[in-house]
Amino acid sequence: MQRPVSVSILLIVVALVLVGPHIVLTDPMLTDSAAQLQPPNQQHLLGTDLLGRDVLSRVLHGGRLTLLIAGLSALLAIGIGVPVGGIAGMWSDRIGAVLMIMVNALLAIPSLVIALVVVTLIGRGSLPLVVALGIAQIAPVAVMTRTAILTVRSETYVDAAKSLGATSLQILWHHILPNIRPTVLAYGGVVFSYTLLNGAALSFLGVGNDLGTPDWGVMLAEGRAAFRTAPWIGIAPGVAITLLVWVVNDLTDRAGTRR
Repeated sequence: MQRPVSVSILLIVVALVLVGPHIVLTDPMLTDSAAQLQPPNQQHLLGTDLLGRDVLSRVLHGGRLTLLIAGLSALLAIGIGVPVGGIAGMWSDRIGAVLMIMVNALLAIPSLVIALVVVTLIGRGSLPLVVALGIAQIAPVAVMTRTAILTVRSETYVDAAKSLGATSLQILWHHILPNIRPTVLAYGGVVFSYTLLNGAALSFLGVGNDLGTPDWGVMLAEGRAAFRTAPWIGIAPGVAITLLVWVVNDLTDRAGTRR
C-alpha cells in the first residue's frame, strides 16, 4: 500500500527537529549586530532576525520545544480526560452526571481562554504552558471518551460479560477501553493540533514562553515587528506550524476513515 504524503512529511519534520540542531550548530540565542535582518543566503539559509540570530537554527531548536510542549499537553489532557469520560460513561447515574455538568461548563468556554487564564495564574514558561494547554483540552477528551463508551456499551459482548458476573470496572478495563482505543488515539491527533496552535497563540500573545526563547509562537511574535522589511522571520515558523497541523489532521482523518 502506498504511503501517504503526510506520513513522509511528518517523518521529515520530526527528523529535522530531532537531528537538525546537531547538524546546524549555530547557537539559536547568539546575537550578531552586524548580521541583523539579512535575507536568506549561503551563511544563513533562512536569513537572520532583528538581533542577527540565525532563523534556521531557531526554527529547528524551537520545533523541538514546541513539539515537546504540544505532546506533553496532549498526554496530560488524554491522561485525565479519558478516566473522567470513562467514569461518566460507565457510572452515568450520579457520579457521571456531576462530572458531565462540570465538563459541559468547561466546554462552554473556548479552550484558548481557559489556557490563557491558567497560564496567567501560574506564570509563564514551558511547564506552566504544558499544564495550561493540557487542562484546556480535558473537557473535549472526556466528552469524546464518554460518547465512545456509551456506543460500545450496547454491544453484545458487553452484555455477555455482564451475564458472566463481570463488574463494571472489569468490563471497562477488559472490554470497553481496548475497543475504543483507536478512537482515543485518533482523537489524540486532534488534541495535539489544538495544543500546538494554542501554545503558539499564547506565546504570540506574550504569555507563553519568554521572549527570545526558540519557540515557534515566540518567533511569530518577533517576526510581526519586521514583517514588511524581513518577512522570512515570521514565514518560517508560520509554515512549520501550518504544515505540521495539516499533516497531523490528515493522518487523523485517514485513521478515522479506516475505522
